[in-house]
Amino acid sequence: MALRRIRLLQIDFVFFLMTVLLVLTSCLGLTQNFYPELTQKENVSPSVHSCAGCHIDIYEEWKNSPHAKAFTSETYRERTNNYQYQQCLSCHTPDSVFSDTILARKERLEEGVSCIACHFIDGKFAGPVESTAVLLVHPVEVRTDFYRSSALCGKCHESTYQEWLSVDSLGKKICQECHMTPVVRSSTQGDNLISNMIVSFEEQGHFKRHKFHLSEIENLEGGVEVLCSSKGLSSQEQEIHLTIQNHIPHRIPTGSFGHRKVVLDVRLLDEQGKEIETWSREYFRQMDQGFLPNSIQEEVFKTSIRTKQLEITLKRISPSESISIYSEKIRLP
Repeated sequence: MALRRIRLLQIDFVFFLMTVLLVLTSCLGLTQNFYPELTQKENVSPSVHSCAGCHIDIYEEWKNSPHAKAFTSETYRERTNNYQYQQCLSCHTPDSVFSDTILARKERLEEGVSCIACHFIDGKFAGPVESTAVLLVHPVEVRTDFYRSSALCGKCHESTYQEWLSVDSLGKKICQECHMTPVVRSSTQGDNLISNMIVSFEEQGHFKRHKFHLSEIENLEGGVEVLCSSKGLSSQEQEIHLTIQNHIPHRIPTGSFGHRKVVLDVRLLDEQGKEIETWSREYFRQMDQGFLPNSIQEEVFKTSIRTKQLEITLKRISPSESISIYSEKIRLP
């Protein structure tokens, strides 16, 4: 029992010394470059797996995102005729968003739009907020305005960014507000006893998730509004008027390349909620169809006079998934 107590005291003393060292390092404003390969890009390109060791939550979100699969997805391979279209690489494997002209990386293409592309500049890792870590393992630079601007996303999503710029609306949201949902957490996480102890000194802050996925805008509040009215045509038939308002500061669907389609589906129900029939319309970006930002679009169709309720869904369709942008059940007046 005495020997066990001595060993526990020894362990506590080691932890105490480590804590003092870390706090003193933080107070003195020192940065220890424990991982030089992270910032010596001219010698060896940093990999996302290097970042994954400390930024665990962000990496887990990113690795399943479209950014992570920007180069490796089957859709990209098919649309580039088995990687023959080199001009696509600058945005699917970008070297740095801090350049006036985005260039493609020469290495680690399989990592797609990686951490390095958006966070590495001049031998430092940049972000929107000051680090509260007791020990910085690599140099850090704060660029709050850049990371809280749609210009960041506009480096690659050029056509959507131009649509966003064209919208003159007070208080319009930036890309990150809709496509990167907020989360309260620390920037880094630990995966063992010592690393958990170190990151426990880091303050919780307001950050953004790194999923970059259409599911982030599923049934986006305030994004789309649909108003409905009806007009009787006969004892058997009525006319339905839908007014679709796009409050999003870019087109629906948006983007210049690939499969860009939204589908408006309407289930027509009787008083008891039984389906009578369905009505649907597709909108293709390539055919200049869809909903302009801050616009109103009318759709008119005929149905039975027995129709009393509408189930309306507006879906963004891609080759691999379908995401509901708007969904609501409306009772006819």
